[in-house]
Amino acid sequence: MTTLKRLQDGLGDLNDIAVHEVLIAAMARRRASRKLTFAAGLLTGREDARLDLAMAAGIDAQAKLARLKPFWR
Repeated sequence: MTTLKRLQDGLGDLNDIAVHEVLIAAMARRRASRKLTFAAGLLTGREDARLDLAMAAGIDAQAKLARLKPFWR
């Protein structure tokens, strides 16, 4: 997998997590049923677990990309 692809994947994961947080918060404000509230808790836990890994992958890929020499030189 190329460095740029890893960076794009890491940023995509971080974007997905941010969007999911907004959707989960909106669902919680709607006085959701117990089942939806439980599901929101599960999703929040899942996204929290993914966050550190996605952030580390994005930072690592960005650092590697920054060290690459431009192809035109």
